[in-house]
Amino acid sequence: MEQRIEEGPAPRHGTSPTRFRSRAILGRMSTAPLSERTIATVGSGVMAEAMIAGLLRGELVAPDQIVASHPRPERRDQLRTEYGIRVVADNVDAVDVADIVLLGIKPQMLARVGREIGPRLRRGQVVLSVIAGATTAALTATEADFSITLDKDTLTAGSYAITVVNNGKATHDLAVEENGTMKATSDKIGPGESTTLMVDLDAGEYVFYCSIDGHRAMGMEKTVTVT
Repeated sequence: MEQRIEEGPAPRHGTSPTRFRSRAILGRMSTAPLSERTIATVGSGVMAEAMIAGLLRGELVAPDQIVASHPRPERRDQLRTEYGIRVVADNVDAVDVADIVLLGIKPQMLARVGREIGPRLRRGQVVLSVIAGATTAALTATEADFSITLDKDTLTAGSYAITVVNNGKATHDLAVEENGTMKATSDKIGPGESTTLMVDLDAGEYVFYCSIDGHRAMGMEKTVTVT
């Protein structure tokens, strides 16, 4: 699918709120300057707009370094006109070009958007959330030929961003199953590659496994209890 990124005119960002501490939040992400990074806002509502305004007012980034996604064309037009930033209709298009991803969606949309953008996240990207009342825990699943190990021994119920790393020599994926029902499956990844799987885990027992070519029967499965 071709990315459609709409360029903006010169920004007019002098009147927007900047109470969010953009410099403090984003300045700690890396020693690399923000001037070398592209920032995507996914779900570009009031909170994300305040971050955009603060970044531009503080001259931490240029307008063309910000890409905002929003489904409504009138909202995209407003953001492009007000701030001179780039805008897209599709969340994936914004994530694909970003070094830093800022989630500003409603809490009830987190799981759906996570499934949408999760497979497109790549190693080295920074993901921030300004979602009120929503938290996403990080989990790493390292796959080899033929085993799966997790970086946490204890999991509690909630939303998870699982980084799946393939340290083997074969192609693998990660499937999450509860009581015989599939919850989520990652993209297939080759040796040395990684992907991100977003999934909501309630309290219960799950099986994490590789669904490719009998790999599960060869030992690529792990039983996980969520409390």
